[in-house]
Amino acid sequence: MKLNVLYACDDNYAPFAGVSICSLLENNKELEEITIYIASENISSENITLLHKQVKKYGDKRLLKVIDKSQFSEQLESFNKTRFRGSFAAYYRIFLEKIIDDDVDRLLYLDCDTLVVDDLRSLLALDFNNKTVAAVIDVTSTIIQDTRFSKDNNVKEKERYKPYFNSGVILFNIPNWKKNNYTTRLLNLLEHDDTNFPDADQGWLNKVLEDDFLILPPKYNLVPLHLVYKDELYLKYLPADYYYSTHELEDARQNPVVLHTNHFLNQHPWSKNSLHPSRAIYDKYLNKSEWATMGKKENVGLIYMIERILYRILPKSLFFPLFISILYKYAMLKQRKFN
Repeated sequence: MKLNVLYACDDNYAPFAGVSICSLLENNKELEEITIYIASENISSENITLLHKQVKKYGDKRLLKVIDKSQFSEQLESFNKTRFRGSFAAYYRIFLEKIIDDDVDRLLYLDCDTLVVDDLRSLLALDFNNKTVAAVIDVTSTIIQDTRFSKDNNVKEKERYKPYFNSGVILFNIPNWKKNNYTTRLLNLLEHDDTNFPDADQGWLNKVLEDDFLILPPKYNLVPLHLVYKDELYLKYLPADYYYSTHELEDARQNPVVLHTNHFLNQHPWSKNSLHPSRAIYDKYLNKSEWATMGKKENVGLIYMIERILYRILPKSLFFPLFISILYKYAMLKQRKFN
């Protein structure tokens, strides 16, 4: 079995991609071949050397291809720059067919803040059911959307709410991607649609692929919220019969395949004094990686400091509704800012 994986990052995130790659290779030693593509934006020669060294430790059947795609930035720069969060790297996957080799028919995209904690053979055998991508439903964005439905009297389409996926882990059916011309469709959307879709690149991908994705079990993209809070705390904020069952969520916690260590209380597991639930397992792979001596930086900011204090002193049953309320107001503020 051969696995093809894509990361996209700039120099700031290259070390975190390296730790993720370490976890991927540690837990997929049974696979015959693994090719890792990195669509890079100005990665330093030092980090490129460390990435190659990281992969080489796992044998000749593990290949790394660091591909400088900064030329895509020239095309992206012509669009609204406020959408890119200061970096074009995440948008490079739009051009994935120009990054990977021609013979690749199945590609796994992973965000740099993921940890692969089990083998991925099940994804290699997955039946796409003629869909173009497979991904996990995004819990936070779904809660925000459902909160908007409940607060906005002008919204009368709740029953027609469509699943919204988290783009941090996506399995691509490449022949379908090419056949449906998704690269061109995404670029046309970026160029001609001024809508401020939520979650930056994730929003754009959902817009174009909303009827063309297969829902994966949550164990393939397990986020901090599921590790910290009891299911009943957040399931009540989700549309009925829409999200995963408590059984599926418990199975994900007991048998995770990919942990998505996205920010929790505005901290990642690599933050100094982090409260992140995956910090211990992150440190395990950090210490096995070529960045083991890399120091941790503390995320500062008065609002986030207050948030962490409240998280420490309040019962989770009180903190979570407060967190959702603030998150919703922030999302609506962003939408008004750009519309």
